[in-house]
Amino acid sequence: MSMIKVDNDEVKFFILQLRDKCAVGWDGISSMVVKAAVHVLVPLLTHIFNLCLERGVFPLAFKKALVHPVFKNGDRSNINNYRPISVLTTLSKVFEKILNKRLVNYLTVNNILSNSQFGFRAGKSTEDAVVTLTGKIIQNFDQKIKTVGIFLDLSKAFDTVSIPKLINKLEQIGIRGIALDIFKSYLSDRQQSVVVEGFTSDSVYLNFGVPQGSVLGPTLFLIYVNDLCSLKIPNCDIISYADDTALIVSGSTWKDVKEHSESAISIVKKWLNRNLLTLNLNKTKLITFAPNRLSQAPSPFTVRVHDYDNLFDTCNCDVLECTSCIRYLGVMIDTSLSWKHHIESVSSRTRKLMYVFKSIRSIADPQFMRSVYYALAQSILSYCIIAWGNSPKNLMLRVERAQRAVLKVMLNKPILFSTSALYSIAKVLTVRQLFILQTILRKHSELPYDPNVNNNKRRSYNICQYKPCRTVVASRHYYYVCYVWNHTMNLTVPYKNWQASI
Repeated sequence: MSMIKVDNDEVKFFILQLRDKCAVGWDGISSMVVKAAVHVLVPLLTHIFNLCLERGVFPLAFKKALVHPVFKNGDRSNINNYRPISVLTTLSKVFEKILNKRLVNYLTVNNILSNSQFGFRAGKSTEDAVVTLTGKIIQNFDQKIKTVGIFLDLSKAFDTVSIPKLINKLEQIGIRGIALDIFKSYLSDRQQSVVVEGFTSDSVYLNFGVPQGSVLGPTLFLIYVNDLCSLKIPNCDIISYADDTALIVSGSTWKDVKEHSESAISIVKKWLNRNLLTLNLNKTKLITFAPNRLSQAPSPFTVRVHDYDNLFDTCNCDVLECTSCIRYLGVMIDTSLSWKHHIESVSSRTRKLMYVFKSIRSIADPQFMRSVYYALAQSILSYCIIAWGNSPKNLMLRVERAQRAVLKVMLNKPILFSTSALYSIAKVLTVRQLFILQTILRKHSELPYDPNVNNNKRRSYNICQYKPCRTVVASRHYYYVCYVWNHTMNLTVPYKNWQASI
Protein backbone atom coordinates (compact mmCIF):
# COMPACT_ATOMS: atom_id res chain seq x y z
CA MET A 1 0.00 0.00 0.00
CA SER A 2 1.44 3.34 -1.04
CA MET A 3 0.68 6.62 0.68
CA ILE A 4 -0.01 9.05 -2.16
CA LYS A 5 0.82 12.66 -1.39
CA VAL A 6 -2.05 14.97 -0.55
CA ASP A 7 -2.67 18.22 -2.42
CA ASN A 8 -4.41 21.48 -1.51
CA ASP A 9 -7.66 20.50 -3.21
CA GLU A 10 -7.99 17.26 -1.24
CA VAL A 11 -7.31 18.97 2.09
CA LYS A 12 -9.80 21.72 1.28
CA PHE A 13 -12.40 19.14 0.24
CA PHE A 14 -12.20 17.25 3.54
CA ILE A 15 -12.26 20.46 5.58
CA LEU A 16 -15.43 21.64 3.86
CA GLN A 17 -16.95 18.20 4.45
CA LEU A 18 -16.80 18.67 8.23
CA ARG A 19 -20.12 19.20 9.98
CA ASP A 20 -20.63 22.70 11.35
CA LYS A 21 -22.14 21.52 14.62
CA CYS A 22 -19.99 18.85 16.20
CA ALA A 23 -18.27 18.40 19.54
CA VAL A 24 -14.96 20.20 20.02
CA GLY A 25 -11.77 18.31 20.89
CA TRP A 26 -9.30 19.07 23.66
CA ASP A 27 -7.78 22.02 21.72
CA GLY A 28 -11.09 23.90 21.62
CA ILE A 29 -10.88 24.51 17.85
CA SER A 30 -14.26 23.98 16.20
CA SER A 31 -14.88 22.94 12.61
CA MET A 32 -16.52 26.31 11.92
CA VAL A 33 -13.28 28.11 12.85
CA VAL A 34 -11.26 25.82 10.56
CA LYS A 35 -13.73 26.35 7.71
CA ALA A 36 -13.62 30.12 8.16
CA ALA A 37 -9.82 30.07 7.84
CA VAL A 38 -9.70 27.39 5.15
CA HIS A 39 -7.77 29.47 2.59
CA VAL A 40 -5.05 30.26 5.13
CA LEU A 41 -4.85 26.77 6.65
CA VAL A 42 -4.92 24.62 3.52
CA PRO A 43 -1.31 25.23 2.33
CA LEU A 44 0.04 24.79 5.87
CA LEU A 45 -1.93 21.61 6.55
CA THR A 46 -1.02 20.16 3.16
CA HIS A 47 2.67 20.61 3.97
CA ILE A 48 2.28 19.07 7.46
CA PHE A 49 0.22 16.12 6.22
CA ASN A 50 2.72 15.36 3.45
CA LEU A 51 5.55 15.35 5.99
CA CYS A 52 3.56 12.84 8.06
CA LEU A 53 2.97 10.66 4.99
CA GLU A 54 6.65 10.77 4.05
CA ARG A 55 7.94 9.92 7.53
CA GLY A 56 5.20 7.52 8.65
CA VAL A 57 4.17 9.57 11.67
CA PHE A 58 0.77 10.46 13.11
CA PRO A 59 1.03 13.72 15.12
CA LEU A 60 0.98 13.25 18.89
CA ALA A 61 -1.37 16.22 19.32
CA PHE A 62 -3.96 14.39 17.20
CA LYS A 63 -3.95 11.31 19.45
CA LYS A 64 -5.58 12.81 22.52
CA ALA A 65 -9.33 12.22 22.88
CA LEU A 66 -12.09 13.41 25.16
CA VAL A 67 -14.38 10.46 25.89
CA HIS A 68 -18.07 11.15 26.42
CA PRO A 69 -20.08 8.20 27.83
CA VAL A 70 -23.28 7.81 25.77
CA PHE A 71 -26.12 5.85 27.39
CA LYS A 72 -27.31 2.80 25.42
CA ASN A 73 -30.08 1.15 27.43
CA GLY A 74 -30.84 -0.57 30.73
CA ASP A 75 -29.84 0.65 34.16
CA ARG A 76 -28.28 4.14 34.04
CA SER A 77 -26.25 3.40 37.17
CA ASN A 78 -24.48 0.49 35.43
CA ILE A 79 -21.30 1.69 33.73
CA ASN A 80 -21.50 -1.18 31.22
CA ASN A 81 -24.63 0.38 29.71
CA TYR A 82 -22.66 3.33 28.32
CA ARG A 83 -20.79 3.55 25.01
CA PRO A 84 -17.52 5.53 25.13
CA ILE A 85 -17.47 7.99 22.22
CA SER A 86 -14.12 9.64 21.52
CA VAL A 87 -14.18 13.31 20.53
CA LEU A 88 -11.03 14.14 18.58
CA THR A 89 -9.60 17.42 17.37
CA THR A 90 -10.93 18.87 14.13
CA LEU A 91 -7.55 18.69 12.38
CA SER A 92 -7.19 15.06 13.46
CA LYS A 93 -10.46 14.26 11.71
CA VAL A 94 -9.21 15.86 8.50
CA PHE A 95 -5.98 13.85 8.50
CA GLU A 96 -7.84 10.65 9.41
CA LYS A 97 -10.17 11.20 6.44
CA ILE A 98 -7.13 11.45 4.17
CA LEU A 99 -5.65 8.22 5.56
CA ASN A 100 -9.01 6.42 5.55
CA LYS A 101 -9.57 7.28 1.89
CA ARG A 102 -6.30 5.58 0.94
CA LEU A 103 -6.92 2.60 3.21
CA VAL A 104 -10.47 1.99 1.96
CA ASN A 105 -9.32 2.32 -1.65
CA TYR A 106 -6.62 -0.30 -1.02
CA LEU A 107 -9.11 -2.68 0.60
CA THR A 108 -11.60 -2.21 -2.25
CA VAL A 109 -9.15 -2.55 -5.15
CA ASN A 110 -7.68 -5.73 -3.66
CA ASN A 111 -11.09 -7.12 -2.60
CA ILE A 112 -9.81 -7.82 0.91
CA LEU A 113 -12.94 -7.42 3.04
CA SER A 114 -15.40 -10.32 3.18
CA ASN A 115 -18.66 -9.99 1.25
CA SER A 116 -20.51 -11.05 4.40
CA GLN A 117 -19.38 -7.86 6.17
CA PHE A 118 -21.88 -5.03 5.62
CA GLY A 119 -20.72 -2.51 8.22
CA PHE A 120 -19.07 0.85 7.44
CA ARG A 121 -18.75 0.09 3.73
CA ALA A 122 -19.77 2.18 0.74
CA GLY A 123 -22.81 0.74 -1.03
CA LYS A 124 -23.70 -1.54 1.90
CA SER A 125 -26.12 -0.91 4.74
CA THR A 126 -28.00 -2.50 7.62
CA GLU A 127 -30.83 -3.12 5.16
CA ASP A 128 -28.51 -5.20 2.96
CA ALA A 129 -27.52 -7.28 5.98
CA VAL A 130 -31.14 -7.85 7.04
CA VAL A 131 -32.31 -8.69 3.51
CA THR A 132 -29.40 -11.10 3.02
CA LEU A 133 -30.12 -12.81 6.34
CA THR A 134 -33.87 -13.16 5.79
CA GLY A 135 -33.31 -14.20 2.18
CA LYS A 136 -31.15 -17.11 3.33
CA ILE A 137 -33.79 -18.18 5.85
CA ILE A 138 -36.57 -18.00 3.23
CA GLN A 139 -34.45 -20.01 0.81
CA ASN A 140 -34.02 -22.70 3.47
CA PHE A 141 -37.77 -22.65 4.15
CA ASP A 142 -38.46 -23.36 0.51
CA GLN A 143 -35.94 -26.18 0.37
CA LYS A 144 -37.28 -27.73 3.59
CA ILE A 145 -33.95 -27.20 5.33
CA LYS A 146 -33.99 -26.80 9.11
CA THR A 147 -32.52 -23.46 10.16
CA VAL A 148 -31.20 -21.85 13.32
CA GLY A 149 -29.96 -18.32 13.86
CA ILE A 150 -27.32 -17.54 16.48
CA PHE A 151 -26.99 -13.82 17.15
CA LEU A 152 -23.67 -13.05 18.78
CA ASP A 153 -23.03 -10.30 21.29
CA LEU A 154 -19.42 -9.21 21.69
CA SER A 155 -18.54 -7.37 24.89
CA LYS A 156 -16.94 -3.97 24.14
CA ALA A 157 -15.57 -5.20 20.82
CA PHE A 158 -14.06 -1.86 19.71
CA ASP A 159 -12.46 -1.24 23.10
CA THR A 160 -10.77 -4.64 23.41
CA VAL A 161 -9.05 -4.81 20.03
CA SER A 162 -5.47 -6.01 20.52
CA ILE A 163 -3.15 -3.44 18.92
CA PRO A 164 -0.25 -5.91 18.28
CA LYS A 165 -2.68 -8.34 16.62
CA LEU A 166 -4.23 -5.53 14.56
CA ILE A 167 -0.79 -4.44 13.34
CA ASN A 168 -0.04 -8.07 12.44
CA LYS A 169 -3.30 -8.27 10.47
CA LEU A 170 -2.40 -5.06 8.62
CA GLU A 171 0.90 -6.68 7.60
CA GLN A 172 -0.89 -9.84 6.47
CA ILE A 173 -3.08 -7.90 4.02
CA GLY A 174 -0.04 -6.22 2.48
CA ILE A 175 0.26 -2.94 4.40
CA ARG A 176 3.98 -2.50 5.01
CA GLY A 177 6.71 0.11 5.07
CA ILE A 178 5.77 3.76 5.58
CA ALA A 179 2.04 2.96 5.41
CA LEU A 180 2.35 0.48 8.27
CA ASP A 181 4.47 2.95 10.25
CA ILE A 182 1.69 5.54 10.05
CA PHE A 183 -0.90 3.11 11.41
CA LYS A 184 1.51 1.95 14.12
CA SER A 185 1.99 5.59 15.09
CA TYR A 186 -1.76 6.18 15.00
CA LEU A 187 -2.42 3.27 17.36
CA SER A 188 0.42 3.92 19.82
CA ASP A 189 0.66 6.48 22.64
CA ARG A 190 -3.01 7.38 22.46
CA GLN A 191 -4.39 9.30 25.43
CA GLN A 192 -7.91 9.88 26.62
CA SER A 193 -9.75 11.80 29.32
CA VAL A 194 -13.35 11.15 30.34
CA VAL A 195 -15.80 14.05 30.42
CA VAL A 196 -18.89 13.70 32.64
CA GLU A 197 -21.23 16.60 33.43
CA GLY A 198 -18.55 19.17 32.65
CA PHE A 199 -15.81 17.51 34.71
CA THR A 200 -12.73 16.13 32.94
CA SER A 201 -10.59 13.31 34.34
CA ASP A 202 -6.82 13.01 34.15
CA SER A 203 -5.38 11.60 30.93
CA VAL A 204 -4.44 7.93 30.67
CA TYR A 205 -2.61 6.03 27.93
CA LEU A 206 -4.46 3.31 26.02
CA ASN A 207 -2.99 -0.09 25.26
CA PHE A 208 -6.09 -1.65 23.71
CA GLY A 209 -8.87 -0.74 21.34
CA VAL A 210 -9.64 1.55 18.42
CA PRO A 211 -11.38 4.84 19.25
CA GLN A 212 -15.14 4.94 18.72
CA GLY A 213 -16.04 8.25 17.13
CA SER A 214 -12.87 8.38 15.04
CA VAL A 215 -12.71 8.14 11.24
CA LEU A 216 -10.13 5.36 10.99
CA GLY A 217 -11.49 3.31 13.89
CA PRO A 218 -14.35 1.56 12.04
CA THR A 219 -12.18 0.61 9.05
CA LEU A 220 -9.44 -0.76 11.29
CA PHE A 221 -12.04 -2.75 13.21
CA LEU A 222 -13.34 -4.29 9.96
CA ILE A 223 -9.80 -5.42 9.18
CA TYR A 224 -9.49 -6.90 12.67
CA VAL A 225 -12.67 -9.01 12.41
CA ASN A 226 -12.33 -9.81 8.71
CA ASP A 227 -10.97 -13.27 9.54
CA LEU A 228 -14.15 -14.00 11.49
CA CYS A 229 -16.38 -13.07 8.55
CA SER A 230 -14.23 -15.20 6.25
CA LEU A 231 -14.36 -18.36 8.39
CA LYS A 232 -15.39 -21.41 6.38
CA ILE A 233 -17.75 -23.19 8.76
CA PRO A 234 -19.67 -26.19 7.37
CA ASN A 235 -23.44 -25.66 7.09
CA CYS A 236 -23.12 -22.11 8.40
CA ASP A 237 -23.44 -18.65 6.83
CA ILE A 238 -21.99 -15.62 8.61
CA ILE A 239 -23.60 -12.19 8.26
CA SER A 240 -22.02 -9.20 10.00
CA TYR A 241 -22.57 -5.52 10.40
CA ALA A 242 -19.39 -4.44 12.20
CA ASP A 243 -19.58 -6.43 15.47
CA ASP A 244 -23.26 -7.39 15.10
CA THR A 245 -22.77 -10.92 13.82
CA ALA A 246 -25.34 -13.60 13.03
CA LEU A 247 -24.72 -17.27 12.26
CA ILE A 248 -27.33 -18.96 10.07
CA VAL A 249 -26.89 -22.70 10.62
CA SER A 250 -28.73 -25.28 8.53
CA GLY A 251 -29.22 -29.04 8.35
CA SER A 252 -31.56 -31.73 7.08
CA THR A 253 -32.83 -32.60 10.58
CA TRP A 254 -33.04 -30.70 13.86
CA LYS A 255 -30.51 -33.11 15.34
CA ASP A 256 -28.07 -32.20 12.56
CA VAL A 257 -28.76 -28.50 13.08
CA LYS A 258 -28.03 -28.85 16.79
CA GLU A 259 -24.69 -30.53 16.09
CA HIS A 260 -23.78 -28.01 13.38
CA SER A 261 -24.72 -25.13 15.69
CA GLU A 262 -22.55 -26.37 18.55
CA SER A 263 -19.68 -26.92 16.15
CA ALA A 264 -20.11 -23.45 14.61
CA ILE A 265 -20.31 -21.58 17.91
CA SER A 266 -17.29 -23.53 19.17
CA ILE A 267 -15.24 -22.50 16.11
CA VAL A 268 -16.32 -18.88 16.49
CA LYS A 269 -15.54 -18.81 20.20
CA LYS A 270 -12.05 -20.20 19.60
CA TRP A 271 -11.44 -17.45 17.03
CA LEU A 272 -12.65 -14.82 19.49
CA ASN A 273 -10.40 -16.20 22.23
CA ARG A 274 -7.37 -16.13 19.94
CA ASN A 275 -8.12 -12.52 19.06
CA LEU A 276 -8.83 -11.44 22.65
CA LEU A 277 -12.49 -10.65 22.02
CA THR A 278 -15.17 -11.72 24.50
CA LEU A 279 -18.43 -13.44 23.65
CA ASN A 280 -21.18 -12.29 26.01
CA LEU A 281 -23.10 -15.53 26.50
CA ASN A 282 -25.82 -13.80 28.51
CA LYS A 283 -26.78 -11.66 25.52
CA THR A 284 -26.01 -14.13 22.72
CA LYS A 285 -29.36 -15.53 21.58
CA LEU A 286 -30.56 -18.52 19.61
CA ILE A 287 -33.69 -18.68 17.48
CA THR A 288 -35.08 -21.62 15.50
CA PHE A 289 -36.78 -20.80 12.20
CA ALA A 290 -39.73 -22.70 10.74
CA PRO A 291 -42.40 -21.63 8.20
CA ASN A 292 -45.23 -23.25 10.20
CA ARG A 293 -46.02 -25.06 13.44
CA LEU A 294 -45.67 -28.52 11.93
CA SER A 295 -42.02 -27.97 11.08
CA GLN A 296 -40.99 -26.26 14.31
CA ALA A 297 -38.01 -27.48 16.31
CA PRO A 298 -38.59 -29.79 19.27
CA SER A 299 -38.88 -28.08 22.62
CA PRO A 300 -36.61 -27.56 24.44
CA PHE A 301 -34.00 -27.01 21.72
CA THR A 302 -30.67 -26.65 23.48
CA VAL A 303 -27.35 -25.60 21.99
CA ARG A 304 -24.32 -25.65 24.25
CA VAL A 305 -21.17 -23.57 23.95
CA HIS A 306 -18.54 -26.24 24.59
CA ASP A 307 -15.18 -25.29 26.00
CA TYR A 308 -13.51 -28.39 24.57
CA ASP A 309 -13.69 -30.40 21.37
CA ASN A 310 -15.73 -33.19 22.97
CA LEU A 311 -19.36 -32.37 22.21
CA PHE A 312 -21.89 -34.10 24.46
CA ASP A 313 -25.18 -33.15 26.13
CA THR A 314 -24.31 -34.18 29.68
CA CYS A 315 -21.56 -31.58 30.13
CA ASN A 316 -21.94 -28.42 32.21
CA CYS A 317 -21.10 -26.03 29.38
CA ASP A 318 -23.18 -22.88 28.92
CA VAL A 319 -26.51 -23.21 27.09
CA LEU A 320 -27.55 -20.47 24.66
CA GLU A 321 -30.88 -18.86 25.46
CA CYS A 322 -33.51 -19.81 22.89
CA THR A 323 -36.02 -17.09 22.04
CA SER A 324 -39.00 -16.74 19.70
CA CYS A 325 -38.18 -13.19 18.59
CA ILE A 326 -34.99 -11.14 18.44
CA ARG A 327 -34.03 -7.61 17.47
CA TYR A 328 -31.25 -7.54 14.89
CA LEU A 329 -30.06 -4.23 13.44
CA GLY A 330 -33.28 -2.56 14.50
CA VAL A 331 -35.60 -5.21 13.03
CA MET A 332 -37.71 -7.66 15.06
CA ILE A 333 -37.23 -11.14 13.56
CA ASP A 334 -39.49 -13.99 14.70
CA THR A 335 -39.37 -17.74 14.18
CA SER A 336 -41.68 -17.88 11.15
CA LEU A 337 -40.74 -14.51 9.60
CA SER A 338 -44.33 -13.36 10.06
CA TRP A 339 -43.08 -9.86 11.00
CA LYS A 340 -45.92 -9.50 13.50
CA HIS A 341 -43.67 -8.18 16.27
CA HIS A 342 -41.82 -5.80 13.97
CA ILE A 343 -45.00 -4.40 12.47
CA GLU A 344 -46.43 -3.82 15.94
CA SER A 345 -43.23 -1.97 16.85
CA VAL A 346 -43.32 0.16 13.69
CA SER A 347 -47.00 1.00 14.20
CA SER A 348 -46.44 1.95 17.84
CA ARG A 349 -43.42 4.14 17.09
CA THR A 350 -45.26 5.85 14.24
CA ARG A 351 -48.33 6.62 16.34
CA LYS A 352 -46.16 8.18 19.04
CA LEU A 353 -45.28 10.90 16.51
CA MET A 354 -48.85 12.20 16.51
CA TYR A 355 -48.04 14.34 19.53
CA VAL A 356 -45.07 15.91 17.73
CA PHE A 357 -47.14 16.95 14.72
CA LYS A 358 -49.99 18.18 16.89
CA SER A 359 -47.52 20.39 18.75
CA ILE A 360 -45.97 22.02 15.68
CA ARG A 361 -48.79 22.18 13.13
CA SER A 362 -50.00 25.60 14.36
CA ILE A 363 -46.59 27.23 13.88
CA ALA A 364 -45.08 25.30 10.94
CA ASP A 365 -45.82 25.72 7.23
CA PRO A 366 -46.78 22.68 5.08
CA GLN A 367 -43.33 22.32 3.54
CA PHE A 368 -41.66 22.19 6.95
CA MET A 369 -44.25 19.68 8.17
CA ARG A 370 -43.50 17.41 5.22
CA SER A 371 -39.78 17.65 5.98
CA VAL A 372 -40.45 16.62 9.58
CA TYR A 373 -42.66 13.77 8.33
CA TYR A 374 -39.89 12.46 6.07
CA ALA A 375 -37.30 12.75 8.84
CA LEU A 376 -39.34 11.14 11.63
CA ALA A 377 -42.22 9.08 10.23
CA GLN A 378 -41.13 7.91 6.80
CA SER A 379 -37.70 6.94 8.09
CA ILE A 380 -39.44 4.51 10.47
CA LEU A 381 -41.90 3.23 7.87
CA SER A 382 -39.33 2.64 5.13
CA TYR A 383 -36.54 1.09 7.21
CA CYS A 384 -35.87 -2.44 5.89
CA ILE A 385 -39.35 -2.41 4.33
CA ILE A 386 -38.05 -4.71 1.59
CA ALA A 387 -37.87 -7.49 4.18
CA TRP A 388 -41.26 -6.99 5.86
CA GLY A 389 -43.32 -4.83 3.48
CA ASN A 390 -45.08 -7.72 1.74
CA SER A 391 -46.51 -9.21 4.92
CA PRO A 392 -50.17 -10.34 5.02
CA LYS A 393 -52.73 -7.57 4.52
CA ASN A 394 -54.16 -7.82 8.03
CA LEU A 395 -50.72 -7.00 9.47
CA MET A 396 -49.85 -4.28 6.97
CA LEU A 397 -53.19 -2.61 7.69
CA ARG A 398 -51.89 -1.72 11.16
CA VAL A 399 -48.98 0.21 9.70
CA GLU A 400 -51.17 1.90 7.11
CA ARG A 401 -53.61 3.02 9.79
CA ALA A 402 -50.77 4.39 11.89
CA GLN A 403 -49.44 6.31 8.89
CA ARG A 404 -52.88 7.75 8.11
CA ALA A 405 -53.39 8.73 11.76
CA VAL A 406 -50.15 10.73 11.70
CA LEU A 407 -51.04 12.40 8.39
CA LYS A 408 -54.49 13.41 9.66
CA VAL A 409 -52.97 15.01 12.74
CA MET A 410 -50.29 16.68 10.63
CA LEU A 411 -52.86 18.15 8.21
CA ASN A 412 -55.48 18.72 10.93
CA LYS A 413 -58.07 16.57 9.15
CA PRO A 414 -61.01 14.71 10.75
CA ILE A 415 -60.88 10.98 11.47
CA LEU A 416 -63.25 10.12 8.59
CA PHE A 417 -61.38 12.20 6.01
CA SER A 418 -60.97 10.54 2.60
CA THR A 419 -57.86 8.37 2.40
CA SER A 420 -57.13 9.14 -1.27
CA ALA A 421 -57.53 12.87 -0.66
CA LEU A 422 -55.29 12.61 2.40
CA TYR A 423 -52.33 11.24 0.44
CA SER A 424 -52.99 13.66 -2.40
CA ILE A 425 -52.81 16.68 -0.09
CA ALA A 426 -49.86 15.37 1.92
CA LYS A 427 -47.95 14.40 -1.24
CA VAL A 428 -46.38 11.37 0.39
CA LEU A 429 -46.25 7.70 -0.58
CA THR A 430 -48.41 5.06 1.05
CA VAL A 431 -46.70 2.21 2.89
CA ARG A 432 -47.41 -0.08 -0.05
CA GLN A 433 -45.91 2.40 -2.49
CA LEU A 434 -42.82 2.73 -0.29
CA PHE A 435 -42.38 -1.04 -0.42
CA ILE A 436 -42.80 -1.12 -4.21
CA LEU A 437 -40.34 1.75 -4.67
CA GLN A 438 -37.66 0.17 -2.47
CA THR A 439 -38.21 -3.23 -4.11
CA ILE A 440 -37.71 -1.76 -7.58
CA LEU A 441 -34.60 0.16 -6.55
CA ARG A 442 -33.04 -2.92 -4.99
CA LYS A 443 -33.90 -5.20 -7.90
CA HIS A 444 -32.48 -2.66 -10.32
CA SER A 445 -29.19 -2.56 -8.39
CA GLU A 446 -28.96 -6.37 -8.43
CA LEU A 447 -29.53 -6.85 -12.17
CA PRO A 448 -26.47 -6.58 -14.43
CA TYR A 449 -26.30 -3.59 -16.75
CA ASP A 450 -24.81 -3.95 -20.21
CA PRO A 451 -24.52 -0.60 -22.02
CA ASN A 452 -24.16 -2.46 -25.33
CA VAL A 453 -27.72 -3.78 -25.08
CA ASN A 454 -30.14 -1.67 -27.11
CA ASN A 455 -32.67 0.23 -24.98
CA ASN A 456 -35.54 -1.37 -26.90
CA LYS A 457 -34.29 -4.82 -25.88
CA ARG A 458 -33.40 -3.99 -22.32
CA ARG A 459 -36.79 -4.99 -20.95
CA SER A 460 -36.42 -8.59 -22.13
CA TYR A 461 -32.73 -8.54 -21.23
CA ASN A 462 -33.41 -7.59 -17.61
CA ILE A 463 -36.65 -9.49 -17.07
CA CYS A 464 -36.98 -11.11 -13.66
CA GLN A 465 -37.46 -14.88 -13.90
CA TYR A 466 -39.82 -16.22 -11.26
CA LYS A 467 -39.18 -19.70 -9.90
CA PRO A 468 -42.09 -21.62 -8.33
CA CYS A 469 -41.81 -21.93 -4.55
CA ARG A 470 -43.03 -24.56 -2.10
CA THR A 471 -43.86 -22.29 0.84
CA VAL A 472 -46.17 -19.30 1.19
CA VAL A 473 -43.39 -17.21 2.74
CA ALA A 474 -41.06 -17.83 -0.20
CA SER A 475 -43.81 -17.26 -2.77
CA ARG A 476 -44.80 -13.98 -1.16
CA HIS A 477 -41.17 -12.88 -1.15
CA TYR A 478 -39.90 -13.99 -4.58
CA TYR A 479 -43.07 -13.81 -6.65
CA TYR A 480 -44.00 -10.27 -5.71
CA VAL A 481 -40.52 -8.91 -6.42
CA CYS A 482 -40.63 -10.35 -9.93
CA TYR A 483 -44.25 -9.30 -10.41
CA VAL A 484 -43.54 -5.67 -9.53
CA TRP A 485 -40.42 -5.55 -11.65
CA ASN A 486 -41.87 -7.18 -14.74
CA HIS A 487 -45.26 -5.41 -14.73
CA THR A 488 -44.61 -1.88 -13.55
CA MET A 489 -41.17 -0.89 -14.80
CA ASN A 490 -40.35 0.75 -18.10
CA LEU A 491 -36.77 -0.37 -18.61
CA THR A 492 -36.30 1.64 -21.80
CA VAL A 493 -35.50 4.69 -19.65
CA PRO A 494 -31.81 5.66 -20.10
CA TYR A 495 -29.74 3.98 -17.39
CA LYS A 496 -28.24 7.16 -15.94
CA ASN A 497 -31.69 8.76 -15.56
CA TRP A 498 -33.40 5.60 -14.35
CA GLN A 499 -33.62 6.28 -10.61
CA ALA A 500 -34.73 9.88 -11.09
CA SER A 501 -37.50 8.77 -13.45
CA ILE A 502 -39.31 6.79 -10.76
